[in-house]
Amino acid sequence: MRAGQLQEIIKIYSITEVQNTTDGGFQDVRTLLCNTRAKVDWVSGRQAVVADQLFQAADIRLTIRYRSNITEGCEVVLRDQSYTIDYLEEIGYKEGLILRCNKMIK
Repeated sequence: MRAGQLQEIIKIYSITEVQNTTDGGFQDVRTLLCNTRAKVDWVSGRQAVVADQLFQAADIRLTIRYRSNITEGCEVVLRDQSYTIDYLEEIGYKEGLILRCNKMIK
């Protein structure tokens, strides 16, 4: 992995569901895991009509240096857009990670 290819700055958050003490409902709490640099590959985009509503989806692949605290289901913020990590793939032995991410747009 070449450091010169890691050109985009991303933020990775852990999402935790916490019960609200006032009304008993649940809310998502985001915890910042790291700010890091990534290589971005735009994989695909698609559209679908579900229940008379148009949905769009974007798939990207991010390559980052290895981090042990990142898991599937974490949230990635790239250029003020939020993506969900669907799949993690390790590069070498703790050299890097490939994150396959998805974003649904209404």
